[in-house]
Amino acid sequence: MVSINRYAAKRTLLQNAFVVGGGVLFCAVLIAFFVPLGAAVFPAFDGGASAVAFRPLWKAARFTVMQAFLSAAGASGIGLCAAFFCARRRFFGRKLLLSLSAIPLSVPPVVIALAFILFFGKNGLLNKLFAALSAGQLSIGTFLYSTGGIVLVHAFYNFPITMRTVSAAWEQLPEETEQAALLLGASPLRIFSTVIFPALKAPLCASFVIIFLYCFFSFVIILLLGGLGVTTLEVELYQTIRRDIHASTAAYIALTETGIAAAAVGLYAYLRNRTPDHAENTQYARSRLRIGGAAEHIFFAVLMCVICFCLLFPLASLVWYSLSSPKAPLTISVDAWRQLLQRPHFWGAVRHTMQTGIGTAALSVTAALFFAYAAFQANGKWYKSLPLIPFAVSSIVLGSGWLKLDTMPSLLLLVIVQSSLAWPFAWMQIETGLAKIPRSVLDAARLLSFSRTDAFFRVFLPLCKTGIISALCCVFAISAGDASLPLLLHIPNFENLALMLFRFAGSYRFTESAGIAVILGVLTGSLFYIQDTVRERGQTH
Repeated sequence: MVSINRYAAKRTLLQNAFVVGGGVLFCAVLIAFFVPLGAAVFPAFDGGASAVAFRPLWKAARFTVMQAFLSAAGASGIGLCAAFFCARRRFFGRKLLLSLSAIPLSVPPVVIALAFILFFGKNGLLNKLFAALSAGQLSIGTFLYSTGGIVLVHAFYNFPITMRTVSAAWEQLPEETEQAALLLGASPLRIFSTVIFPALKAPLCASFVIIFLYCFFSFVIILLLGGLGVTTLEVELYQTIRRDIHASTAAYIALTETGIAAAAVGLYAYLRNRTPDHAENTQYARSRLRIGGAAEHIFFAVLMCVICFCLLFPLASLVWYSLSSPKAPLTISVDAWRQLLQRPHFWGAVRHTMQTGIGTAALSVTAALFFAYAAFQANGKWYKSLPLIPFAVSSIVLGSGWLKLDTMPSLLLLVIVQSSLAWPFAWMQIETGLAKIPRSVLDAARLLSFSRTDAFFRVFLPLCKTGIISALCCVFAISAGDASLPLLLHIPNFENLALMLFRFAGSYRFTESAGIAVILGVLTGSLFYIQDTVRERGQTH
């Protein structure tokens, strides 16, 4: 009996220690978010900016909203078409098509930007192919470095978000309503417009807002592809900070950008509350049919060709360039890999990538676990709004606040800033595990345990193990692909793989930068694969 009491006392002591330590870290993460955010936007209320300074600001704001809206519209249109075939049709390569949903989450924007440059750029593979076939008479020119090129990259980079979200909802729609409409004489187009589309409107709009935010905060893609006079609020803020960190114009840009994004996040929260939980509606899962009819076959073939041409081929060009000679791009060579692996700076970048990734993942997941503990204790719905706040703030805005606070740039500061923005992603993974726990199990755990803290550690944590592993992988991938914060903070003697890739691409060292892109893509993609595998195993058990 004494040993049992000692074990219980020791377990309680460890639980309390985690709660206290996690609470301190969670508060530190919140402080690391709100204090620099205030430093970034509050100078806008001093009234120090002139009217002349607002002209480029509103021009950048209009372009930012326009390109984000057009990109989200294009991604939603492509994703909706792909979602139809994934949800309602059976075809070879369906799982491969669905696996593209990993790209927006696992492939960093700097890798995507380089992939499109190497394929669609002025000296890219496509222009070289056209020149070879037409004796130099045919070329797509500099289309990539325009508004249309930016929208093209954003749309095909993010369409898998809509495809995955809408196809998951489409699979769960009850078949009886469509069959009744068909018996009453409704055409397939009318059934789609009056029965199917209204049911898909909420998840479609939710994915639209998410893509809008991703494109609204796009930084590296705009920085590499934006032509003369093409700038967004994010790029304008970065350039203003580089000129003068304490300029009041920077605060106006940060306030404007955060305000627009906050409105989009509020819309997303509203749409998410209206979206049903598809995990509870699995009884409506329906069998998929084969692709039928000439028109449907043609449409599917065109869609797959467009996706391959505008997404898979650019990604494949990374591998091609990494295996090409810098002097003769059309010949196979491993010189680029040899030069890259022999660079001392490369291994330093690998070490820094691992250090920041592990540190950010550990801190973010700890903060998310404490937030899960607080939500488990209070059992209140208002907690759902707090993790959405960081989605309205970009890394450049938060980094500018830290610079205004005159904080010494360091590896630790980078980990803290990344964690203050990344912990909601960790929470989303853990929340998914929490939502799958039956309500009766949670109630029984609270009733039979001698405290809610004990119920959290003995029931909740073991059942959310897959969510915790997924959260670690997700946050590490986000940190590994981040080039904007290291570029802004300008940490002495620091360079991660994403920043090294950005600098190599900016100096037109494409073969070496392609090698780094392949390494980053394999690293982050492997983490997403582990995350997806762990989640699938958790669902089967």
